[in-house]
Amino acid sequence: MVERLIPMNHHLLGQTVLRYRQKNRMTIREFAEHAGISTSLISQIERGQANPSLSVLELIAKALQVPLFSLFINEINTDSLILRKQDRKKVFRENSDHIVHEILTPDFMKANIEILMMELKANSTTTKKVLLTRKTKKK
Repeated sequence: MVERLIPMNHHLLGQTVLRYRQKNRMTIREFAEHAGISTSLISQIERGQANPSLSVLELIAKALQVPLFSLFINEINTDSLILRKQDRKKVFRENSDHIVHEILTPDFMKANIEILMMELKANSTTTKKVLLTRKTKKK
C-alpha cells in the first residue's frame, strides 16, 4: 500500500503565524529576536514563500506560546459547511408525498457522516423501504 503525502500549504501556515504574532502585538523584529530566527525568514514564512524546517516551527510555536500543532489548524469557513437550499440534494421515499429529507453536508467534505434535515408533512408515516436520492432543480 502506497501512502500519498498531502503537500503542506505554506500560505495558510504563514497566515496562521502572522495572526498569532499580531495577536501577541509583536513586530516582526521583536518576534524574530524572541524566537531566535531572522526577520527575513519570518517575513518569508508569513508570506507563504518559505518552507520552514521542523526545528524552526518549534521555535516559532515556543515564541508564540502555542502548541506546535496549532500552527497547522486554520479557521474554518463556516459558509461552506452547510449547503444552501438551492444546492441541496433531496431524498424521497418511494411515495414522497409526506416525508422529504434534504442533505445539508456538501459532497466535498467526504465525511463519515451526513447531516440531513427532515420535513414531516401532515399524516406522515415511517417506512423500511430504501430512500431514493434526487438532485433538486435550480429555478
